[in-house]
Amino acid sequence: KSVKKAIEHCDMMSYDELMINSKKAMKKAYKAYTKNPWDKEYSFQQFCRWILPYRCANETVEPFRKHFLQEYGEAIKNSHVKTVKDVALLLNKLINQKVHYKDSYNKEANVQTIPQLEKSGYGNFYDINIYKVKVLRSFGIAASLDYTPFLADTSFGYAWTTVFLPDNSKLRLEFPSKVKLDVPGRLAKVYRRTFQRIKTSLFAKKNIDETTPPFLGDFYYQDITDKNTSRTVRVKTTGKTGFEYLAVFNDGSWHPISWGVANQDSTVTFKRMGTDIVYLPVRLEKHQLMPVGSPFLLDTTGKQQPLIPDFSKEQTALLSKINSHQSMIPNTKYALYVWKNGWMYLDSFIGNSNGKIIKVPDNGLFLLKCHSALPQKRIFIVQPDGEQVFY
Repeated sequence: KSVKKAIEHCDMMSYDELMINSKKAMKKAYKAYTKNPWDKEYSFQQFCRWILPYRCANETVEPFRKHFLQEYGEAIKNSHVKTVKDVALLLNKLINQKVHYKDSYNKEANVQTIPQLEKSGYGNFYDINIYKVKVLRSFGIAASLDYTPFLADTSFGYAWTTVFLPDNSKLRLEFPSKVKLDVPGRLAKVYRRTFQRIKTSLFAKKNIDETTPPFLGDFYYQDITDKNTSRTVRVKTTGKTGFEYLAVFNDGSWHPISWGVANQDSTVTFKRMGTDIVYLPVRLEKHQLMPVGSPFLLDTTGKQQPLIPDFSKEQTALLSKINSHQSMIPNTKYALYVWKNGWMYLDSFIGNSNGKIIKVPDNGLFLLKCHSALPQKRIFIVQPDGEQVFY
């Protein structure tokens, strides 16, 4: 009877979708919700949204609840923990000891299954946190997968697990190789994966057969970007009406991080954008990203500084670094580029420990490339005193 009620009140999945997980599996979810002492404090809506779902994202559907109760149940029983917070922290510790982060898994397109992750002991941030959310839900703890698809100042994205405590506060679970999220210029957008039908999401707005960038139009999510530190951005683009995006530079190329709808005057509004970040307006055409405006720096006040190279004015630049924390390698050939509707070649030179003094166009966005195996390349601007500032 309670399972039937859950189906009727669960606003994020249809009856057919829930049946994929079977009534038997749903009963396991409801049992986890009712048998633990801490679950009496959760509302039925919290159960429907953050304990019942059989998936966290678009990973393979697996009957995970029984497996995780067997895998971690004895440790919970022997610990005599009583509160949601204490159980969550203990489970987080146990999982961190079992599975570990490794960079090489960031190139994997699909989320690892539970057996794959447990066997290898390694995964990317999404593998680990999808696993973590499912473990928590197996013990009747409300949890979600939160993420930023692409970090704005480095490579790849980042995901973490948020636990909803009964008093409506939240607990963010980390692991030893955690990324510092409070670094200025790092978070352009933050999302929470959900099956609740968010009518304002791109997934709800677009035609079902319309191609949209990964992470933005493939499923429902909540925008949980910090309201206090983010700013609204209005961009005049060269595109047509329809969906347009703001992209950040990540792992050597531009990746969409937020979406908006172009009006008849080609003005697009993007809400809750992280600051101290360089953005590029883009449009998706025939599965390719096309620039529809100039890159710009959004400062902490919300001011947009267009980065359009002025070739009539030159400034002196001291190029000494590849990114904010690594100097150029001596006796290595570098190529300098500036953005002008794409990366435009400027000059080549051999790196040295003292750096290279070179003339560059004023107000440009630059990139140093090298064919050698090097750490990540980052975009930068040049200050009036010639110093590189990376983004």
